Amino acid sequence: MVAKRPKPRLRRTPEEARTHILDAADAVFRDHLPDAVGLREIAAAAEVSHGLVTHYFETYEGLVAAVIARRLDAARATAFAHLAQMTFVADEAPLLSVLVDLLEDRTLVRLIVWSLLTGRGVALLGSAGQVGRLVDGMAARLAAIGTPITRERLELASMFALSTVAGWSLIGDTMDTALGRASPLDRSVLRTELQRMLRAYVIAP
Repeated sequence: MVAKRPKPRLRRTPEEARTHILDAADAVFRDHLPDAVGLREIAAAAEVSHGLVTHYFETYEGLVAAVIARRLDAARATAFAHLAQMTFVADEAPLLSVLVDLLEDRTLVRLIVWSLLTGRGVALLGSAGQVGRLVDGMAARLAAIGTPITRERLELASMFALSTVAGWSLIGDTMDTALGRASPLDRSVLRTELQRMLRAYVIAP
């Protein structure tokens, strides 16, 4: 009987190894909140040692924070790219389009809500004023295209849109059942109706 040869060890650069572990953790967090798993489960998913995970991230908290930060960075990049092309035509609420794009990532929404409910929000979601910078970008863009809107109104619209879209991402399936819907509410319908409400609010006298 021929003995099985051990699986050759992949040689990765430090950056490749770190990215590989983040990818594995990200995949695990799509199905499980961080409290339901730990470093050992992430190491098993990445097929690396427990020690290698702690080498790159020090603690489990550090790993979770890195996963959320990476998803947030990607979402922010998408949001700011959208801002550069933003218009304000009839039946369009550019603010909502940016925020819906930001929160289409249901895994990100779940992780953000988890971080807030467990008291980790400030530590995990980045420095103060990040959403404020996004609102400033919206205000500047709207002013540039001839539709100036007060920052306070944009802040409140942002809070409403973020709360609504995040809430629907979390409980939409449950609400479909509670409402007796035969099929889930199409996301495009949610987007259209919220656009109408937000547009009416932000341009109201």
